Amino acid sequence: MILDPEPKERPSPWRSYKACVAAATLEHHALIIQDDAQPHRQVLELGLRMINTHPKRLICLYHGHYPQNTAIRMHMAADRGLAYAEVRAVGFVPCVALIWPAPLLRRLQRWLPERTVEADDEMIRNFLSWYDHDTYLVSVPCLVEHDDTVSSLMGTDRARPAEYPPPKDASRVDWEGGVLPYL
Repeated sequence: MILDPEPKERPSPWRSYKACVAAATLEHHALIIQDDAQPHRQVLELGLRMINTHPKRLICLYHGHYPQNTAIRMHMAADRGLAYAEVRAVGFVPCVALIWPAPLLRRLQRWLPERTVEADDEMIRNFLSWYDHDTYLVSVPCLVEHDDTVSSLMGTDRARPAEYPPPKDASRVDWEGGVLPYL
């Protein structure tokens, strides 16, 4: 568990995310999950299946209703029986729960800029755009819920439930199955 390295300073989601990235091992995949997230009870077991199927991809385990085009793509994937939707990093990349492959995480560690915005999800989008690798996978269904009622560090007071909520038994999903590609 990584705590805010400067807890007496103004809250900053990016400062805390940077600390997680800096502490991550660079030999294996890393799951970075926010403290207010509610992971599915099978998240570690199923995350390993995802990694084995897509070892080089950034995988998002939570995605809310926005941006709407991503939510639509998630439903399109589900309608086709696919466990993933490939999406572009536009606006932001929800970083409530991301599985990072080690090579991409190493690049992120080298990229960590001094000048930042406060929003961690915007900084992840900036990194992916800079890296010219602006697509990532979203799990369908999500394996993490974010239906919090506590104000976020960015000042939003609304609940942010997953667009495609986790099922009770997510092991029945074909995690080794296909991806709705981004065209």
